[in-house]
Amino acid sequence: MHANNASRFSIELLRRDNKDINLFAEYSQRYVEEVDKKPIDDEIKKIKSRSHIDHCWILKDDEKLGIVKIIRGNFYNLGVPSYLDNAQLNEILSIIEKDILSFHNFRIEGTLHNKYLLVALDRGYNIEFSRNKMELDLSNVDNCVSYTTLDIQTYKNHYFRELTDTYIDAYRGSIDERVGMFDQSIAHSAIKSILNNDFGKFRPDLSGLVFDKKELIGGILITILEDCPFVVIIGLKRKNQLKQVGRKLMSWAIENSQKQGYNKMRLWVTTENKIALKLYESLGFKEILIINSVYKNF
Repeated sequence: MHANNASRFSIELLRRDNKDINLFAEYSQRYVEEVDKKPIDDEIKKIKSRSHIDHCWILKDDEKLGIVKIIRGNFYNLGVPSYLDNAQLNEILSIIEKDILSFHNFRIEGTLHNKYLLVALDRGYNIEFSRNKMELDLSNVDNCVSYTTLDIQTYKNHYFRELTDTYIDAYRGSIDERVGMFDQSIAHSAIKSILNNDFGKFRPDLSGLVFDKKELIGGILITILEDCPFVVIIGLKRKNQLKQVGRKLMSWAIENSQKQGYNKMRLWVTTENKIALKLYESLGFKEILIINSVYKNF
């Protein structure tokens, strides 16, 4: 990997031995705020299974300081100690850029926590879109609505294809489709990954399907992540999106989670998806962090 001789900071590729991998997993949990706090063994398994990603140490005077992941001109999961000032963060972004540019890339894309954003903007990065992680206190919810007029059933596997097609319709033309968060090309694999526990332990009993005269019109898929219900995806056919069905489905999911003894619920939402963001805020969800998709042309 490339090192910047004019700086006290440098980058070093993770060694694929257990000691280095275990330490990398610890740093990931400690410094990368957007990383889900899974059991450390899960993080270790994830690192070992993704050899196509450059897991990199950020060094200061040859001592391990933080981490970053790089793949095909993209960097993400940047995590360094909070005591570093903006000048030092600027140096770190500089050595990441030099490493990526050494492979003849002319555009760099990254995903950055909000605390690194100002430094990145000063270096000429542009924001493509942002994502909010939000949390709801399930012990203090008073904005739910009655959902008894809806036919909501818990998830059943034989609805997989029909539900996937419903989500494709729901996200067509949305900001999430435009930025590649969810579209037809990845729909089936994305839903499969949820059911296969890639986003936490999938809970069909907490996940709901909405029907209108036996037609599947939407659904919500929920896992348990960081010991609380995590709304991985919710979507309704476009013809049903302005009929309060989304609020009713969320109300069903919230009440269902409360009944099973959970005290928090979390989700991610694309900041530019104003309708969804307004819905979640009206239900009492609060922002707990923001990550930004950024890019810079050279």
